Amino acid sequence: MYNFLISNEIPLIFFTLFFQMSLGSTFIAAFIYHKSGSIFLVRRLFLLTGILSFIAVVISSLHLGSPLHGFWILTKLYRPLPLEVISLLLFSVMSIFLYKKIEIKAQHVHVLCVLGILTLLFMSWIYGSMSETNPAWQFGYIFLRFFSASCILGSIFSYLVILFYVSTDEHHENYLHYGIKMGLLGLFIELLYAPFYQLFLSRLSVGGHNLLELVRHYDLQLGCFFALMILGFILWLHDIKLRSQKASKSKGIIYVAFFFIFTATFFERNLFYSLSSTILF
Repeated sequence: MYNFLISNEIPLIFFTLFFQMSLGSTFIAAFIYHKSGSIFLVRRLFLLTGILSFIAVVISSLHLGSPLHGFWILTKLYRPLPLEVISLLLFSVMSIFLYKKIEIKAQHVHVLCVLGILTLLFMSWIYGSMSETNPAWQFGYIFLRFFSASCILGSIFSYLVILFYVSTDEHHENYLHYGIKMGLLGLFIELLYAPFYQLFLSRLSVGGHNLLELVRHYDLQLGCFFALMILGFILWLHDIKLRSQKASKSKGIIYVAFFFIFTATFFERNLFYSLSSTILF
């Protein structure tokens, strides 16, 4: 039986969430670059993307016990973990580089997006490679889960950045719509694969017992995830409606929506590691 909060996995939870938020923000920056060419906003998103991904790197080192262990990991280039570390570092450095670069070209934006997707693939590969000892971690499901989280977290974070840097009188409504469209895509993917993944989990057994029966807090965490996520999106859509009608300039609603959505994703990620703890221990 696992505890409700897997404290020793907290660094990994925040590592994955911060990187996926930065990846989703990169997608939004790419959309803005190609659709409107607002270099000022694109630069700010790249700067924050670089900061978020760098924080993710620092957090991930906490899980290693000592940051010096990272040098040992980099000697095993035939494994997915060092490939993830290298691609993440390149992603962070290039994000900052594009913020400082005088002229940003389309090729630079494309390379950054590719680096981010590669990092996500390597991240998914790490867990998928453990499927023999932990059958709950299947590469396909994990990649969909991480990609949907990138779309959701990156989109609402970018929405906040856009509101902060672009005044209500000056902003184009398309800027805000880029975020909600990608966020809804992430939610659609989550709702689409979730029933199939739950069916898959229900067929797994540990010591002759059904896996989900052993995880007593499973229904609670899953319920919290969907309730908070749906509530966050409702508030987000309401904020967009108020702004389109010029009825509000306050950022209070979207701050609460961000808190709900981030907390929901935290519950989902905690559940992800909790399933592993139940199987292995």
